[in-house]
Amino acid sequence: MPSVSELQMTYLADMFTPVTLTESILALQPPPAIIGDMGIFGEKGVKSPDVYLAKHMGHLRLVPDTPRNAPGVWTPPRDAIERALRTAHLAESRTISADDLSVNPSVIVGGEAEQQAAVINDAMEEMLKNLQATQEYHRAGALRGVVMDASGTELLNLFDEFQVSRHQKTFDFSNPDLNVRKDCIDIKRLIESELLNASVVIRGVHCFCGPDFFDALVDHPNVQKAYQGYLEAEEKRAGDLRDGFKYGGVVFQEYNATVSGKKFFPDNGAAFFPRADGVYMNFYAPADWVETVGELGVARYARGEAMKMGRGWEIEAQSNPLTLCMYPGALVEGTVS
Repeated sequence: MPSVSELQMTYLADMFTPVTLTESILALQPPPAIIGDMGIFGEKGVKSPDVYLAKHMGHLRLVPDTPRNAPGVWTPPRDAIERALRTAHLAESRTISADDLSVNPSVIVGGEAEQQAAVINDAMEEMLKNLQATQEYHRAGALRGVVMDASGTELLNLFDEFQVSRHQKTFDFSNPDLNVRKDCIDIKRLIESELLNASVVIRGVHCFCGPDFFDALVDHPNVQKAYQGYLEAEEKRAGDLRDGFKYGGVVFQEYNATVSGKKFFPDNGAAFFPRADGVYMNFYAPADWVETVGELGVARYARGEAMKMGRGWEIEAQSNPLTLCMYPGALVEGTVS
């Protein structure tokens, strides 16, 4: 008959399996994320860390994997540009010592299993926060057409990869006669024209701004004049204009955030983009584990490994996303002159 300690180790081993921990981390509610919470990024699992895409008429399409003897679901035209893009590998690890898993007799609520599960859950929530922050940084990059690593390394430049012209607009807010409304409407029309042949419904045009761009925008005489009533209403209810306001058909919102010291959006810059389903995607590759290779990927994974001499467990959480805009020509970069 197995001893109590052997039964306990078997129970813990079951808690740290890839299946158990992956189910647990998928069940966790991700922390708030401004772009992620907009719900504009679709999700799709892929079986390989390489995602095959083809660009035709300004639209990036996934080239689906089919059985070797089966007909193709979609064959890219001859003039299409095809690329194999690598998913990012984002991994976090934590160590849970044997002492961490010991039962605290002073805790009245919950037995041994509940206390141990809470320790594991806390560790995974910490890792999930870091993964979510990095993925939000990738989403911000996708809205600009260039996805960067947290170290500042360029992971993906959609304009270079697929030979797409980048639309840029410089705003001279120092000019009191600048017709800001017309510039905004022109950008909105440009975005709409880029999606003219797309099977998407545009719900609006949004713009995330750095703090300097936002301040210059709201301080411009024409913007102040047009929105004086709006400003007064916001002040009366203690509102914060940085949460977003609409002008010239565009919703402007300040997004002043960093990850590992890297700005999501430059202080004097802005990213104009359409709010529409089917324009932005997260492709998820499987984890680089024996148990998951070749399967359809999911948003995140977790697993545990016993440490030597029974000193505890090392757990890892990872995500393998490719985050991009499927219509990079519909993105417009704004700057302050």
